[in-house]
Amino acid sequence: MRLLFDCHLDETPFFIELMKYMEAELGVHAAAVTLGGRRLRQLAENGILTHNVSSYIRDNMETIRREMANPERYEAYRVDDFGLNAAISAERYRGKLDPSSHLELLIGSLLFWEEMFGNYDYVVGPGMAFTLHFTAYLSSVKRFNRSKYLAILTTRNPNGRVVFCGNHFDSWESVRRRYEELLGKRLTPDQERLAESFIRNFRQSRSVPEYMRLRYQKPGIRGDQVSEVFRRYWGYHVQGWKDDPYDYYTQEPSFYIRKYLFRFLKSFLDRRYFRDKQPDPGGYGRFLYFPLHFQPEATTLLQAPLYVDQINFLSNLSKVLPFGYRIVVKEHPSSVGYRPPGYYRRIEDIPNVTLLSPYADSHALIRKAFAVVVLSGTVGWEALLYRVPVIAFGRSFYNDSELVYRCSHYSEFQGIVDTIRRQTVNRPGDYDEMLKKFVVAIHECTYGGYFTVPKFDARVMSRENIRNIALAVVEEIRRREEARDDA
Repeated sequence: MRLLFDCHLDETPFFIELMKYMEAELGVHAAAVTLGGRRLRQLAENGILTHNVSSYIRDNMETIRREMANPERYEAYRVDDFGLNAAISAERYRGKLDPSSHLELLIGSLLFWEEMFGNYDYVVGPGMAFTLHFTAYLSSVKRFNRSKYLAILTTRNPNGRVVFCGNHFDSWESVRRRYEELLGKRLTPDQERLAESFIRNFRQSRSVPEYMRLRYQKPGIRGDQVSEVFRRYWGYHVQGWKDDPYDYYTQEPSFYIRKYLFRFLKSFLDRRYFRDKQPDPGGYGRFLYFPLHFQPEATTLLQAPLYVDQINFLSNLSKVLPFGYRIVVKEHPSSVGYRPPGYYRRIEDIPNVTLLSPYADSHALIRKAFAVVVLSGTVGWEALLYRVPVIAFGRSFYNDSELVYRCSHYSEFQGIVDTIRRQTVNRPGDYDEMLKKFVVAIHECTYGGYFTVPKFDARVMSRENIRNIALAVVEEIRRREEARDDA
């Protein structure tokens, strides 16, 4: 088995250990792909065969420029429901993508991945990443053979489990297929107990998803940030990271100095601003709860690309909100200190919108809300577990549960609210049964293990976890190949 691992993000240390284990213990031929020079030394020191997208583009510039003269060849390449311009838009929002070189990078990436897919059985990478070459090759996968790509995602709840999918839109195909099978069957007593126990424990514990707890860091100047700036300065100016015109993802060190200092200073103003905004969930009458998303992040850039401007989204939503309702907005805790000046004031200027502290009790807001409005993200899943209606504008794994009200345009919103209002209970009579079957499908199609940026959770790099994920990758590929043979 020949596997190619995407190693340009902060999960790279984990993938290095995973590749070394799979080669030594499972006989898998593993190689890496990266962008620019940031990860090259780290991969070389561990003896990992590495393909560099930037080097490929430089070496094949003549071919790429010929292809740029025939853009119609790439009209069939799409990023799910959107064209390749959606990828370019996401990249320009996220990083320092130079408009003059984005077409070279995009077409070069497509040509690169066309070649790589001919040389490897599967490409394995982190799910929901949004750098352009990553998005470009996923659209290439969709054009040719989606099954050759395997994204690893951590599940929101339950904790300590991972799921694999063949896309970067948080759509869990194996869970969806299993759920569809379960809809036509009765759950066994063991399955009933598993689902009921999970739902009961969630409602009683009011737990925060483990990945959120681990990744959340209060604003401040910490030792790891200082060492990160020095490491980036050395790599950027001494090791030559800055010399690669196609590595738009690696920012110069001064960017991080400004970022950390700005957040540290502005967090004082933000905390003061939110001091008197702790909520009384019972004091708003009928309200819809909307949690702001952290940005920039794939949850909006890829899963809800038409609603990246959340202030504009709230403004439009307030215009179609039924009379007598309010929208209660809660800031994301990880966003404190990051929003530009005046951001919160602009939200509060929107009619029928109330802004709450990022430290408000999200569980209490969900339980009191008439409905929860989400672009994507974990709050929608938590609302389903609380049996609260969810109106989703973007993509998320729980959309496949058929318990979500999908809204594709503002003009549909009032009709959805009217539908919810007409129901005598929050949801249809078979809601509980469908929810339990979806929970069972998640448990049966996920694997024990931890996957996140290693600095956030030391368990990721443990020998036991490396072994668990390695075996899970092999098992998932076996299942997918069997399913393809049966088809």
